[in-house]
Amino acid sequence: MTSTALLRTLSVALMGLWLAGCATTQDDPNTGSPAPGAAVQGQSSDGEALESVAAPEETYVEVDADTLYQLIVAELAGRRGRLDLAVENYLASAQRHLDAGLAERATRLAVYAQNAPEGLKAARLWSSLAPNNLGAAQVQGALLLRANKLDAAAAEFSRAVQLDKSTPDLAYGRLADLLSQEKDRRAALLVMRKVTERSNRSVDARFALASLASRAGKVDEANVELKALLAQHPDNERVNEYYARILQSQGKTKEARAWLEAFLDRNPESGAARMSYGRILVGEEQYTAALEQFEQVITVDPSNINGRYALAIVQMQLKQYDGAKASFQALIERGERRDAANYYLGQIAERAEDSDAAIESYARVARGEFLLNARIRAAGLLADRGEIDSARASLQGLRRIYRSESVRLYRAEAELLAKSDDLDGAINVYDQALERQPKNTKLQYARAMLAARADRVDELERDLRDILTREPNNADALNALGYTLADKTDRYAEALSFIERALKLKPEDHYVIDSMGWVLYRLGRFDESVAQLRRAWAIRQDADVAAHLGEVLWVLGRKDEAREVWNKALQETPDSDALTGTIRRLTQ
Repeated sequence: MTSTALLRTLSVALMGLWLAGCATTQDDPNTGSPAPGAAVQGQSSDGEALESVAAPEETYVEVDADTLYQLIVAELAGRRGRLDLAVENYLASAQRHLDAGLAERATRLAVYAQNAPEGLKAARLWSSLAPNNLGAAQVQGALLLRANKLDAAAAEFSRAVQLDKSTPDLAYGRLADLLSQEKDRRAALLVMRKVTERSNRSVDARFALASLASRAGKVDEANVELKALLAQHPDNERVNEYYARILQSQGKTKEARAWLEAFLDRNPESGAARMSYGRILVGEEQYTAALEQFEQVITVDPSNINGRYALAIVQMQLKQYDGAKASFQALIERGERRDAANYYLGQIAERAEDSDAAIESYARVARGEFLLNARIRAAGLLADRGEIDSARASLQGLRRIYRSESVRLYRAEAELLAKSDDLDGAINVYDQALERQPKNTKLQYARAMLAARADRVDELERDLRDILTREPNNADALNALGYTLADKTDRYAEALSFIERALKLKPEDHYVIDSMGWVLYRLGRFDESVAQLRRAWAIRQDADVAAHLGEVLWVLGRKDEAREVWNKALQETPDSDALTGTIRRLTQ
C-alpha cells in the first residue's frame, strides 16, 4: 500500500473521530492545543516546514487495525504536542510497510522535536526507500554531520549533489548554503572539504568550499583556495569577483578595486565583476563613475535586472530624476522589482510636486520592505493637501495591521498634525500611545519635543526627567533638557550641567556642541560660546547652528560675520523657520 493511500485512510479515520465527538473539536482554551482536524505547522531546526496531512476527496484503502491505530496515535500525538509518541508511531508504521512518505514524516517530526537519534534512524529509512530523493539525502547528510559521522555525511552530501538536477555550480552552491546554517561550523567545513576531495577537486566544489570558509570566518583558508583557483583559472569571472569581495570585506577596498580593474581590462564584458566594481565606487561615493559602470552593464546585457536597478538608484543619488524614472519604468515593464520601482517613482513624483502621481505609485507597492514606507508617505501627501482625516485614518488602519510598527505609526500621525500646526492634537496622539505603551522612551522623547514647540516646558521636563530616571546616560534626553532650560528659562547653571553630561557621551555631536555654545551665550561667556558654535558649524553647516552662531556674532557687533554665516545657511535651507525667524528678529 502506498503512503498516499495510508494517509488518505488516516484522514477518513480522523474524520470519523471528529464526527463521533464533535463537542471536543474546538481548541482547548486551557492548553491552546488545536482540534484533531486542525493543521499542524512548525519550523524544524534545519529550516524545513512541517505540514499536516491533507484529506483528499478520493478513494480510500482498507488497512489492518494495528496500522490504523498507529497512524491515528501518531497524528493525534503530533497535534497534541507529543512529538516523541508521534515519531515512534510514524516510524513503526514506515518500517512495517516500507513506506517512504511515512518515513519522511517521521524524519521531519523528529528533526522538529530535536530528537537526533530517531531522526537519523528515520532519515536512513526514508533515504533507502527513496534513493533518488534529493531532500532525503540532504536531511540524512545533515543528521549524520550533527552525529559527528563526518565521512558518512560527506558521502551522503556528495550523493545529494549528484541527485541535484541543476548545474554543478548551483548544486555545490546550494550545499554550501545548507552547511553554512549548521551550528558546528568546524564540522561543516570538514565535511565540505571531504566532499571537495570526493569531487576530484572540481572548480565548482572548490569555489563552494572557499565560500563556506569565508562565511565561517576562515578568510585565510578561503583565500588559499581562491588563489589556487586563480592560478589555474585566471579569467574565471566568479572566482575573481568573489576574491575581490573577500578583499573588500577585509577593508582592502583599494586592492579590491585594482583587482577588478585589471580583470575588467582583460574581460570587459563581465557583468558580475563590473557590478561589483560599480558597488565599490558607490561605497566610495564616486557616483558618476559608478553610473558609467552600470550603464556599461546594461549596454552589454539589457536584461541584467540588478544592473538596471543599481543604475536607477545611482541616478536618484545624482538627482538625474528623468533617467531614474525611465530606469524604474523599464523594470516595471519587465515585471521585476516592481515594489521598489513604484516606491521610488512615488518619490520622484513627490519631488515634482505631483501628489496624485506619487500617491498612485505608492498605492502600487504591494508587499515587502517598501510597503509600509509607501503607505506612510502617501498619508503625508494626503495631509499636505488638506485631507488630514483620511491621512490619519490610513495610519490608524496600518497600526492595526503592523502592530510591531505601532511606535513609528503613532509618530507619523503626530507629525502630520504637528506639520499642520495642530500641536495639541499631536501631543494627544502621543498621550494615547503612551497609555498603551507607558514608559516607551521613543514616544516620551517625541512628546517632549512637541511640548517644547508648544512652550509647555513643564511637560517636556516631566517626560525627559522620567526617561533619565531609567536611562541616566541617554545623551539625547540630557541634551534636549539642557538646551530647553537654556533657551526657554533662566535656569542656565542647571542647563549647563545637563549639556556637559551629554557632551561627555557624544563629544563630536554637532547638536550637543551647539547646545553648549548656546548655554554659554546665555551665561555671558561669549568667546567660549563662539568657539563652541564655530566647532559645531565646522562639523555640520546646520540651519539651527547658523541661527545661533549668527545671533551671538550679531550681538557682539560682528555683523558681517553673522551675515556671512546666515547667507551660507540660507543657500541650503532657505525655508528654515529657526534661521529666518532669527534673522528677521535681529535685523528689523
